[in-house]
Amino acid sequence: MRISEDHIREWKKDGWKFRVKKVKGYKYISRRKGKIEKGLGRYNENLWRLIQNTGIEPSELELRLETEKLVKDLLKTIRAYHMSVNCIHVVEGFCHYWRYDEEPGFFNIVEYGIGEGYYKQVVTGEGSPFWVFMAVNFFCNNCPAFREKRAPY
Repeated sequence: MRISEDHIREWKKDGWKFRVKKVKGYKYISRRKGKIEKGLGRYNENLWRLIQNTGIEPSELELRLETEKLVKDLLKTIRAYHMSVNCIHVVEGFCHYWRYDEEPGFFNIVEYGIGEGYYKQVVTGEGSPFWVFMAVNFFCNNCPAFREKRAPY
């Protein structure tokens, strides 16, 4: 039997997995599904390349799920931007919700990894200093403190 691309595609749809198997010094190609294994013959570079390059055509449901994931990721990015701009705890571009009494060690890692200007020291009206970081998408995305109005201070 000559193995075609259609055969391989059907087998992959049915859940068969392919492998190269060595028996008594010879290489063979086989397909397996659960405990069932069927040989496809001696190893042939062209056949193995055909198996590797033949994919399963995505179903309509798979395409819908992939599109839905892309839309969710886009909405998540838009939401994070909206949060970083409109949060009540953002003052002059810096988040005042997450305050640190002394400079945290991870700020140095942030500075080393993505550059300077992502955090600063702020002094309150009473004269007590604290550290804050810049409100950017990847910091704001999962923050529980988001509100619709700006901070009153």
